[in-house]
Amino acid sequence: SHLFYEHIRAWKPNNSEEEAMKQASDETLAKINDITCEWISDKEIKKIAKRFQSYLDIGILKSSQLFNKSETEINSNVELKMAQFVYEQLDTFTLKNEKVKEKEQAIYVVLYEYYKKNIIGNEEKEAIGEIKPGINLLGYCTHETCLSAKEKFYVWVNIGFGDISLTSDNTLYHCPECLQLSVTSIARVKFFNSEYSIFINNDPVYINKKDYEGTYPIKPGLTYSLKAERIRQRATSIGDLIIRSEAAMNSEEVLNLVAELQKYMITVAKPPKVKDMKRLLEKIDFDYGGDYNRVFDVGRFTILCDNCVKLQTALNVIKKANKFNLIVSEDKDSFNNHSTTHYRFHNTKLYVPKYDVYVEMQATLKHYTTLEGHTLFSNPKLSHLFYEHIRAWKPNNSEEEAMKQASDETLAKINDITCEWISDKEIKKIAKRFQSYLDIEINSNVELKMAQFVYKQLDTFILKNEKVKEKEQAIYVVLYEYYKKNIIGNEEKE
Repeated sequence: SHLFYEHIRAWKPNNSEEEAMKQASDETLAKINDITCEWISDKEIKKIAKRFQSYLDIGILKSSQLFNKSETEINSNVELKMAQFVYEQLDTFTLKNEKVKEKEQAIYVVLYEYYKKNIIGNEEKEAIGEIKPGINLLGYCTHETCLSAKEKFYVWVNIGFGDISLTSDNTLYHCPECLQLSVTSIARVKFFNSEYSIFINNDPVYINKKDYEGTYPIKPGLTYSLKAERIRQRATSIGDLIIRSEAAMNSEEVLNLVAELQKYMITVAKPPKVKDMKRLLEKIDFDYGGDYNRVFDVGRFTILCDNCVKLQTALNVIKKANKFNLIVSEDKDSFNNHSTTHYRFHNTKLYVPKYDVYVEMQATLKHYTTLEGHTLFSNPKLSHLFYEHIRAWKPNNSEEEAMKQASDETLAKINDITCEWISDKEIKKIAKRFQSYLDIEINSNVELKMAQFVYKQLDTFILKNEKVKEKEQAIYVVLYEYYKKNIIGNEEKE
């Protein structure tokens, strides 16, 4: 508190911004002394202390205004000097005396909240670059012409999966803005959607976790070994994977999470059994090159929500799965971002430590789902069966390549309608072109597996539910136009 006072004692603000900063500093000093001298009650001190997190958990971000500043420049500017002082105090803060532990934690909270609000602000949120799976480093670009350097923005550099060794100021990385090898002063590492570990060479700290997201400070002068791997199952065989998955789905931990979701009137659909063995083997073979430890939906729950508010509630509950001794290990948003097939869902992988296995929770809206027993659609299997027919297709020539591409595009169009990636107006426009198969007289002479499947879907297409009539008509139009263009072509004319 005395050093804090020394830094602000002679401060004479030159403008309104400095005036506001000076006032916030005075108030913070008063709060620190309120705790130290017990002007506030023990109850209030305990309340503040509960907000305490160590620097290992939050990471103290150095203010970008301090970058490339000499000691002389910092010491001649009160704001810079204050920023440097508070950063150093937070970064070296230690708790030694148990007798005043809560007081010291409360003081740390007050100082950190002052620093976050008045000095660094939203610097991390404003950082340039994208957080991607694997290792992400937060640093500062030193390239003179780079926008991030000019504006003093932090940048995120994605390293991806692998292992690296780094020292904050001795390694350069490519800037996502200017693409130069110019990012240094690494202040933080964020692991995303990966199993990861950290080893600090000069410190007996080793962290090994499976959380989908973890952020840690990188302190100057220390050497860090960072490792991130794609999450994998640890089964010894497909049978072992199925046994573990079934046990996890019926475990107390997972069932407690399901019960918590159901408290909010959220539907959780659990399949009567794990994925069909034939389909499972096909998926492992075609999608994962025979590696069964890359499959995560052997055990899957489908979460169905009435609206987007309920969906967000469900995601908030899932992200607190640690309450139930579960770990959120991967979080993938294909609800707000297009998946490959355009099916709309939010996918979360949960690690169940008791059985050393991952299970999936896939959340979407009720009126998007094609899950039997829960769907509004009269032909719920269409899009999934269409996907099954083209998933493992490896074209052998240019004609098949064109057909495969047209098939992929048609599946995306079907899901655009089902999951409302396109507007009601656009769906109505497509649906107006609808004619029943009785009017079209579909030709069944083509002897290809895909042709036979699409023909059968068109020939048996039914409309039962008025609530999704236009959607289903639009899907039929997309499927028929694909069939007419890519399968039967000009057969009728010929």
